[in-house]
Amino acid sequence: MLHKTVLLVTLFISTIAFAQKKAPENWQTLDPAANKIYGTGSEEAYKTLTGKTSQPVIVAVIDIGTDPNHEDLKDIIWTNSGEIANNGIDDDKNGYVDDIHGWNFLGGKTDDINYEATELARMYYRMSRKYKNVTTSGLSAADAEEYKYFEETIKPKYISKQAEDDAQAAQISVLSSFITNVKKQGNGVFSNATVKSFVPNNQQDELIQKRIKFILALVSAEELDKQVSQGADILINVARLNHMNADSIRQSVVGDDPNNPNERYYGNNHVQGPDALHGTHVAGIIAAMRNNNIGINGIANNVKIMIVRAVPIVMSAIKTLPTLSVMPLITVLKSST
Repeated sequence: MLHKTVLLVTLFISTIAFAQKKAPENWQTLDPAANKIYGTGSEEAYKTLTGKTSQPVIVAVIDIGTDPNHEDLKDIIWTNSGEIANNGIDDDKNGYVDDIHGWNFLGGKTDDINYEATELARMYYRMSRKYKNVTTSGLSAADAEEYKYFEETIKPKYISKQAEDDAQAAQISVLSSFITNVKKQGNGVFSNATVKSFVPNNQQDELIQKRIKFILALVSAEELDKQVSQGADILINVARLNHMNADSIRQSVVGDDPNNPNERYYGNNHVQGPDALHGTHVAGIIAAMRNNNIGINGIANNVKIMIVRAVPIVMSAIKTLPTLSVMPLITVLKSST
């Protein structure tokens, strides 16, 4: 067990050290040959376009939501010239009311979906309901084939994956509880000092306290607190939704049938959604205003971003956290108990 812990700690330290190494400014636009940086080479490409006139291109960012008011994006967000903002009328008669900057296909009249079950869980619950108490003798050839696929592929994959996801959710809950306990004793502060002075409530807290001191030598307490909080929110909510018929929630909030690919004219114009972090990140890479001394330079210099919110937060979103380090950390803490 000790060698496993050491190996994982080393992996964690290497991951953080790499993530925290300062990259050149706007490295994503640099060129592998000219700059020895594995960026897109867009700056070199622009040198070949001198004297040429570009035409604006509308790029739809299909993601969890994008902030249309972000200081480095607001001037490149697409605006529907056929709509009068917020008048409650479908001015351009395209079936979508007030689609000023795009559309949110995860919204309803009063609410927006943020978390949703994974596609594997959705398939499992749909098929488990369909084939509950059935006998193969009464099935059509197509249903018999699907039933076989359910029993041999979907069901075992769901059970295995859900056990893994439940374990991760439980582990990060433990870490989140430790941070909460430190804050309780430290007047609401989580820092190197409050971790050091923390009086463990139990053996588990004592073990985590010992291991986490190494982590805080590499990552600030503030950053770790933020990542654990975000990670716990994602992991716990998605694991919970994977245990239920999430389609019923979607049908009550959005009102659509997620199994009907031809359905249209549902949703709302809340393109930012409850959490626009990832979509804003993606839009910034594509077209953040260039050379304005704010944030980064986007790859494209004549683009309008149309926001299409169609992706809920699922388990894979944990990978988008800044340094993420949280999952190796959880594994280390688990192996040490």
